[in-house]
Amino acid sequence: MFEHEVGVWFGLNHPHVVRLFGACHVGTPLFACEYANNGSLEKYLRKHPNEMWQKLHEAALGVQYLHSRNIVHCDLKCNNIVVGGDNKAKLCWGLTLGDTGVFGQRPSELSTASDIYALGMCIVEALQIVEITTTNKQCCEPLPWGNLDNNVVKYRVARLKVLPSRPNVCKDNGLVKRMCAYDSKERIKISTVVDKLAVLARVRSPAVNETE
Repeated sequence: MFEHEVGVWFGLNHPHVVRLFGACHVGTPLFACEYANNGSLEKYLRKHPNEMWQKLHEAALGVQYLHSRNIVHCDLKCNNIVVGGDNKAKLCWGLTLGDTGVFGQRPSELSTASDIYALGMCIVEALQIVEITTTNKQCCEPLPWGNLDNNVVKYRVARLKVLPSRPNVCKDNGLVKRMCAYDSKERIKISTVVDKLAVLARVRSPAVNETE
């Protein structure tokens, strides 16, 4: 699986996906990747909250590229979106490659629709980061569900079919609702997400309504 995953990743070439330059499978697997000078999206937004929609749009372009290649990321979160020296947001895989079947063998429930859901949670997380940064609000870690236990989160999603509370800076979370519909067949496509985020990146500030 390692060689297959590396082969697929090595073949990716997109400005919003971290480039893989080499890998070694002897002993502990090692990857030589493009260096992300500006760190994770989470850290970047703490310094540049006004760039939130732009960076989310760039990340969505990366997801769109993966889906066009029939690749599911499987672990989208703000810590797996980085900002490179070219100031562009890029998708990476952190330590998950090989553990979750990012490219090859994947659990049947993981699909392009699950990536859409995860990207919607990235939007919620990013909004929480911006709210904390711009208001100096003291609260829990800016994860979509805060510090709730995983079992509680699973219950709320699977049984109650609810989304995490929206941050105060988000007056309307219509886009997130469409991305995170409980029925995966009802979730919007990545092309629609890209178009919506492009509009937000052009005309909105982080503290304005998300979308209708």
